[in-house]
Amino acid sequence: MAKTKLLILTSSFPRYPKDFAGCFVLEFAQALSDKYEIKVLAPACVDYPNKESWENIEITRFNYLWPKYFQLLDSAKDLQPLLEKSLFAKLQVIPFCIAFFWQAFKLAKKSDIICSHWLVPAGFIGSLIACLQKKPHLVVEHSGALHLLNKLPAGQYILRFISYYSKNLVVVSNQLKEKFSRLHYKAISKVSVIPMGINCSLYMPNNSYTPNRPKQILFLGRLAKIKGIDILLKALVNLSDVNLLIAGDGVEKKELEALANKLKVPAKFLGMVLGEEKIKLLQSCDIVVIPSIVLQDGRTEGTPVVCLEAFACGKPVVASNVGGIADLVINGQTGFLCEPANEKQLREQIVTLLNHKNYTLMGNQARELAKNYDWSVIARQIHSLLS
Repeated sequence: MAKTKLLILTSSFPRYPKDFAGCFVLEFAQALSDKYEIKVLAPACVDYPNKESWENIEITRFNYLWPKYFQLLDSAKDLQPLLEKSLFAKLQVIPFCIAFFWQAFKLAKKSDIICSHWLVPAGFIGSLIACLQKKPHLVVEHSGALHLLNKLPAGQYILRFISYYSKNLVVVSNQLKEKFSRLHYKAISKVSVIPMGINCSLYMPNNSYTPNRPKQILFLGRLAKIKGIDILLKALVNLSDVNLLIAGDGVEKKELEALANKLKVPAKFLGMVLGEEKIKLLQSCDIVVIPSIVLQDGRTEGTPVVCLEAFACGKPVVASNVGGIADLVINGQTGFLCEPANEKQLREQIVTLLNHKNYTLMGNQARELAKNYDWSVIARQIHSLLS
């Protein structure tokens, strides 16, 4: 029996199988690939092929300018801060969307279902094609696009259009569902809360312990303002017997390195860490800290996958109470929550967790909770919406 043909539209996707950018979209596709014949459409990246297959997933990348190296809006970049800072990037939005629509329109003709990641641009394009071709459409929103629509004068009308021509909509946190309701409450019956998942079998706890070493605090993620790494550095000033490991890369790296030197915080910047090396880091650290903040314009994170990765390794976390983090962190059971951008409270919660008498129990509880978000579980929930 032939598989149902699923077209995934996304503005963020890995350049190679172990790339960090958009990795959860790839994992989403992989989790569904046993039931669907999957094609992915994403923006092109310089030096990477426009067509290739990874296992049973067919990938098409589209160009929108010539020469290709002029293209700024590629699938490996965080588009929102880029568009805020670069006029040249803003000027590329229209040709980007036209090329995205045209390639998606052609691929959709040979597909049974369309699934778009982020409400814009993919969700809007997918909805327009769903209207023209009468195809079922599912949108998955991770945070940034809904925030953008909330700011745009016509955002409410764009959201109504997307909602009308989408069979179902998925948001990754309860906070996002509330934000969606404020913008377009009439479509809330179509909205389900389903975070992105993890492969729990890859992230096993490792209880080996090296005595007489400093406590290892791990931050894992993009080095971007929204991640609140500067708050974490300030929280660790003069905290003895701890080392901070910062795994990731991004636009804030130089500023954060300078701040760590200025504050004399023992921070080691490891750069991008992927695959087995990332798993070993999670297994060997004592705690994971997720100090995300709310930006001045109100933008927050969705549900950071690193929280689930830490849980799967049996590591409780200290995290800011923003976005979907509160859906995962049960205060005092799987970690501790603190108010965003509150360095004093963040420091107190880090010290509390490092010295907590039930640290092992908390790690075990975190591991059990992570199993509820294994991709096998998440895939069944998504499949029920696509059926």
